Amino acid sequence: MSSARRELVEAGAGCGKTESLVMRYIEALGFARDGSPLPGKAPRLNPDDIIALTFTEDAAVQMKERLLLRLAQMGLTSQREAVQRSARISTFHSLCYQLLKPLLKGLGYDSSGKLAMPS
Repeated sequence: MSSARRELVEAGAGCGKTESLVMRYIEALGFARDGSPLPGKAPRLNPDDIIALTFTEDAAVQMKERLLLRLAQMGLTSQREAVQRSARISTFHSLCYQLLKPLLKGLGYDSSGKLAMPS
């Protein structure tokens, strides 16, 4: 997609990073802070077009929970269901593992990621 945008949020604990990322995610879905559709020129992405990454599993879970809560509060039911179904919100490590998993056998690892020992 030519209108793709990458964003990085870096700040200390308690500064509102999660809230900022949730709102950026909602804007990427094509909605303003009040739940109204953004003007037609704004790109509207599907949840499976968006990758949201954090450093910890707890932060990834919290981000998804807050996103689902905010979508519910905004009355964006179909978007909430789409996020529930196909959002890619995870840690950097989890994303890398998902990308490498199909290649593990060819690299000499079993499906759990452990080095396969010759018999």
